[in-house]
Amino acid sequence: MSIFPFLWNYIYDLIFMNRIKLQQGILASMAMLVVMACDQGPDETPPEIRITSPLSGAVLSNLSVIQITVDDNRGLEFVTFMIDGDSIGTVFNKPFQLEWNTRNHANGSHLIQCLAKDTAGNETLSKSIEITVDNALFTAVFTDNWLCGDCGEGVLFVHDMSGNLIGQKSWVVNSTVTIEDLELPLSDTVRLMITTIRDESYGNIKLTSYLDVPLGETWTFKGVPGVDFNSFQTVELDLGTIPSHSGWSFASGWAELYSLTGSIPNPISLNTYQSATSIYLRLSNTDTGTKYLWEPNLQAGGYDLNPNDLLPTTARSIHFPANAQEARALLYGYVNTGDYYHGSYLMDFTRFTINTTDMLVGTAPDVMSEYRTQLYYFTNSGWNYNTIYGDVPSDFNVIEADFVVNSADKNDFQITTSGSFDQINSQWRYRTTATIYTWNVISAPEINQYRLPTLPSLVAEYFPNLFRNQFLLSKTELIDYVGVLSNQEVWEIRFKTPGYFIQHVKETKRRTKNN
Repeated sequence: MSIFPFLWNYIYDLIFMNRIKLQQGILASMAMLVVMACDQGPDETPPEIRITSPLSGAVLSNLSVIQITVDDNRGLEFVTFMIDGDSIGTVFNKPFQLEWNTRNHANGSHLIQCLAKDTAGNETLSKSIEITVDNALFTAVFTDNWLCGDCGEGVLFVHDMSGNLIGQKSWVVNSTVTIEDLELPLSDTVRLMITTIRDESYGNIKLTSYLDVPLGETWTFKGVPGVDFNSFQTVELDLGTIPSHSGWSFASGWAELYSLTGSIPNPISLNTYQSATSIYLRLSNTDTGTKYLWEPNLQAGGYDLNPNDLLPTTARSIHFPANAQEARALLYGYVNTGDYYHGSYLMDFTRFTINTTDMLVGTAPDVMSEYRTQLYYFTNSGWNYNTIYGDVPSDFNVIEADFVVNSADKNDFQITTSGSFDQINSQWRYRTTATIYTWNVISAPEINQYRLPTLPSLVAEYFPNLFRNQFLLSKTELIDYVGVLSNQEVWEIRFKTPGYFIQHVKETKRRTKNN
């Protein structure tokens, strides 16, 4: 007889009996829950709620998070957040907090309250707290004599992108200038046109407009180290019997003289702007190649130089694309690595015309630690400019972008662009007998149309000879900062990053067309 029928009956009985027990347990649990609910009765206890952040009396700007503590004996359904009695949002789940864009409300005093509702319909309105909204449209921090101490007032003014004047202020020397928010709320999508005007001295008035700037930005405008060009002495060199040559340069850290093909005057003098000045002298195309002489730490006065001390430069070749009508190379040297703001020395200046693609420049590696190479390349489509800090490049890399100016009207500038680049700069100019007025308008690639901003009343007060209707388009250029991804990143580096721009960005490519 087989054992399987007995085994099957045993397993069936075991499963059947356990299922009955399980069902009995479930029914007992349900009955217990019903009894407990009946024992509790209806929920008449409202939630408890308190605002924990911001604190009463706080001054808020931009985005602020409203945080609460909330509790209920059985369960919450939602919390509604209110400003001055009007809902700004409802939250149904933990954490019960809400991000508030304060720009949706006018500057001044406001009351924050929160309403909690539980699952039984009980409600509690929190105690209100009073805060102050204080938003700025734009803040400029001018440091390191960006506006020089003898340059009078500068003017900062702000328009929206439709050309409506929002605010204006003047300042002197190193100051923080804030353009306050309007009395009415502004949408996050509003973009600004920021314009600065300053006297750069020596007969130059410079205006710069930045287009499509987000609300609430704080930018730092840093002046670069320099010298007082009104205070100088003179170094004069007697060169003795110098070798035959064609082309020369004579430079200190802040002044330079040169000729592409001529012979150097002898003796020769140069203005110096420091108590001790180093001199770099170059003679091109001598019988034994290009020669240089480095004389460090000269005081003002006259010196006799020995031509036998001239040393050969180290030639570096730079390859240019074919079909150039003209190309140029200027080479500057820096004694100390990364010290780009305490003077540079002109070391070479050379150029070629049609049917040449390679150019030699002379370096002095025993004297200079780094170089600034400025390259110019001209074709029928305009000028291309590259500036490279660090080592001398072996090739001229043309910017992969081009443009057509469709309208040079100051009331309706229009441009069509193609390719990859970071910024558009259109430059407007005019001049009088004593002054050159230059207005640069800088924008992202997608801003292909604008109207030159109107000049507000402070401009007439501090720059009475400045007139918008006199400006004519001088040139337009596309700019690509190598290694930078966007116009916004350029502004982040230039205005929000410690140090100076060229300490972070070593190569710039431009395509320029003159009007």
